[in-house]
Amino acid sequence: MTNHFGEGLMDGVKCYEPCPAGDMQRYCLDYRRGYVCGFAYSLGKRIDDRYLAACRAGELARQYGLAREAIAEFFLSSEDSQLQYYYYHGYERI
Repeated sequence: MTNHFGEGLMDGVKCYEPCPAGDMQRYCLDYRRGYVCGFAYSLGKRIDDRYLAACRAGELARQYGLAREAIAEFFLSSEDSQLQYYYYHGYERI
């Protein structure tokens, strides 16, 4: 059984720039969810700004055809409730 979410997560972590939305459409929703989470994690570490990374993840989730709530839980943290706000802001601003 293939772990599409895990594959997407690892591919997202490796990417410096996000995959174009048109190219992402060939992947299943679980892969896309993983990719957005991995890319957001990597971006947050690279630029040392988790809020901007959460906002970018929201933008990508919408561009990749994911439902708004598909990865919102990834940004729900007991230590920082603002991350989910920035994710939602990114999703809605496009």
